[in-house]
Amino acid sequence: MANAALIERDLTLPDNEMVAQAADAVRALEDFLKRHRDLATSSVTFAPGDDAALQIPGAALEMLIDVLAHMAVGDAVGIAPVHPELTVPQAADLMDVPRRYLEKLLDDRKLPYRRVGKARRVLLCVVADYQRREAALLRRLTDELAAEARRLRLDY
Repeated sequence: MANAALIERDLTLPDNEMVAQAADAVRALEDFLKRHRDLATSSVTFAPGDDAALQIPGAALEMLIDVLAHMAVGDAVGIAPVHPELTVPQAADLMDVPRRYLEKLLDDRKLPYRRVGKARRVLLCVVADYQRREAALLRRLTDELAAEARRLRLDY
């Protein structure tokens, strides 16, 4: 389980000083990103002090900003690697669904997978794409329900 890997490490709840430092860092990094990011590339280059320039993948910098933003509101944060190919329990944990639900999706061929011996493996990109499609469907259905409620002049 991805969440179990996070719990195994020591998680420290940020104290007031860490919260303040994280908030300052979020503001500084977001400002830096706005001023220095070359949108034609996928990395950010900056020179910390007198050292040589350091190049960081833009996605990594954005993740760092997300981590700091959570710390800035007092959340404990952990990081765990996610491999491009997931076992069924890992994919179910990532999707926050029961393993049997995911197995049914696989059995019904709603998600592609490959077999490794008797086990099945699902690509992370397949899981992410499925979650994006489901979230879009949920937003569309919610919008339709809200529009119907407005049409019927229902107040709730």
